[in-house]
Amino acid sequence: MGFKIDNNTIGKKVTLEQLTAGLDQVKDKKKIDRITQIFNKYNTNTQKNSADALDMDEQIALMNDLHKADGDGKAEDFDSKVSKRGLKKAGFAGEYKAYRDFIEAYQKAVGDTQNTYDLNFKDGTLEGQQYIETTAKRSGTVDGQEYTEQHQYIDNQKAKSTYQNADRTISYSPKGQLLQQTVDGTTIKYRQYDSDAKNAKPGVITVRQGDSVMTVKLKEDGTYLNSADNSHYRLNQKGLLDEFTVDDKNRVTSEVWGENLFDYAYEGDNTKPSEITLNKGTQTEKQYILDGELYTSQNGENKEYFTFDSEKREFTQTEAPQPIKPAVQKQTRPTQRHFIKMTEGWKNQKVKPNKETTAKFNAMSTANEVLAELIKDKDGINQETLLVDLIRNNPSVFNDKGVIYSDARWNRLDFPKDLSRYKTAD
Repeated sequence: MGFKIDNNTIGKKVTLEQLTAGLDQVKDKKKIDRITQIFNKYNTNTQKNSADALDMDEQIALMNDLHKADGDGKAEDFDSKVSKRGLKKAGFAGEYKAYRDFIEAYQKAVGDTQNTYDLNFKDGTLEGQQYIETTAKRSGTVDGQEYTEQHQYIDNQKAKSTYQNADRTISYSPKGQLLQQTVDGTTIKYRQYDSDAKNAKPGVITVRQGDSVMTVKLKEDGTYLNSADNSHYRLNQKGLLDEFTVDDKNRVTSEVWGENLFDYAYEGDNTKPSEITLNKGTQTEKQYILDGELYTSQNGENKEYFTFDSEKREFTQTEAPQPIKPAVQKQTRPTQRHFIKMTEGWKNQKVKPNKETTAKFNAMSTANEVLAELIKDKDGINQETLLVDLIRNNPSVFNDKGVIYSDARWNRLDFPKDLSRYKTAD
């Protein structure tokens, strides 16, 4: 039969308030109090106080006890054949009416809005100890795809959870670690976890495809090795093994990554690939050649530039590298002073840069850069003539080749307010 078992993985829980709200027909306050006590008995919160809700594991525990209390041991007869003797055997001596009322009220409280699981019970014996194996199973549809979900318990302890759809069947431990999955007829088992963490890697993985069985073991670098043929693998996000090959210098030469295949070529002892070929299925999509720090690839007659993220195996297009300007050696101003004849309109027309502008000028190397900053908001200027006068009229800032002195006196920088004489002809 189908019991209403709430799915705590999506946050739905039956609260004590919901339960008692469904007991309007129960007039005996003592009976409600007794039902509440049994409800609270199955709450496992750390405070051991009044229950807010029963989660799925606690609900399974209730149903297991009900199964033990079934005088005939038939799961399909739970509601009609709970005997006093069975209740005593299950640890409910003297609680027959209260327990029956609880079960009836509980199933009424959850109503039709909760998820329904079909429960099956199987009695067994292991090393002389009796146990109950319980399965809670349900089916549904998500995004148009049918699925089946099943949770297995040994007595009241969850053993594993299994999810199945058209693509795969996958099982998890109570800790959320992979136990087994079947994809396209291939069965993969995961064993020997050395940590309880959900994201821990299994120490041993076996892959069975028909009569062929492969066993790989975890290495210190987080990859897996099949010692039978020295093949190498990584565990991807879907829990599947992606194969890769290495050369005698332990550099990866080819690998499956997601849906793509990457081939790598190296020059000399370099660890960064000099050439990367990206294949989608059997078709080569692009070849990337290392050019300095960037990778290039041809798109017709045009050369495109890319950065390569070796962690994500992703190429990102970027701009072509800019040519590096030769370094300009700055010198200090000469100690000998000399007088110059200022160009008309320049005398006493001083620029008084603030700290921010001075810092910007000090980061420059030549008069060309300074001139570009001074006329950046002006059009129609004969820059060639203006540059000659800028250098000649500022011997405290530039040498005769227009190189900025390392101790340039920016407070003495002369520049005309009126640039009409430097206007280009219309």
